[in-house]
Amino acid sequence: MDDTITIGHWKAYLNNLQLSPRQTLYTFEALHGLSDKEIARKYSVAPDTISKTIKAALHKHCLKNRTQLVAELIRSKVICPLSMGLLALSLALVPAFSDDPLLRNRIYRTRTNRYESIVPTLHTT
Repeated sequence: MDDTITIGHWKAYLNNLQLSPRQTLYTFEALHGLSDKEIARKYSVAPDTISKTIKAALHKHCLKNRTQLVAELIRSKVICPLSMGLLALSLALVPAFSDDPLLRNRIYRTRTNRYESIVPTLHTT
């Protein structure tokens, strides 16, 4: 088995001190939105095997759900994005070159009363 796996823009290190290689592999596949059945079909195992393996990984870290497990693996750098610098740069430059008005700096305008010309204003003297 290879030491690292890459799916999309993410990489996982299978030989780590946090989880076994299978636990890391199945958690990494779950990170990419695959169900237990899809992971089981991909690796020719039973869906219960996937579920039990991920539950064992949750138990090792005293976590309650898969999202917490993925967050813990990202925090401990077992799972990491391929190019963090490129990601940060692209996120910084998106608002500058975007035509979307919600991403650019807003220009606040004062609201005009559209009924001003219809209803005369009352002046008190």
